Amino acid sequence: GIGVEGIDEALTMKKYLTTWGVPENRIIADSNGINTYHTAKNVKKYMDANNWESVVIITQYHHISRTRLAFHRFGIKNVTCAHADYYEFRDIFTIFRELAACCYYLIREYN
Repeated sequence: GIGVEGIDEALTMKKYLTTWGVPENRIIADSNGINTYHTAKNVKKYMDANNWESVVIITQYHHISRTRLAFHRFGIKNVTCAHADYYEFRDIFTIFRELAACCYYLIREYN
C-alpha cells in the first residue's frame, strides 16, 4: 500500500526488481495490501483465481515469521521467503514489535 511518506511501496519494489532484470510479467505488486494480513488475503485470492500453488515473499528479515504465519493462516502452504542482508541498529526494537505482532496474528480471526 501507500506508506506514510505517500509512496506506493509495491510499485517502488516492482520498479526496483525490474531494474535488476526481473521480468515485469513475473511480478505481482499488491498496492492494496495495507498490512501483512491484507496482503496475505489479497495474494490468496489472486492465487486461487490463477491456480497458483506457491509464492515467493521478499521482505525484511525480521518480518518473515509474521508474513509466513499470515500466509499459512490463509491456506497458502508453499511459501518461500527471501530478505536482503541489510541490518540496522533499530532492528533490535523492531524485533520486539514483530514478536508482539506474531502473537496477535496467532489469535486473530482469518476470513
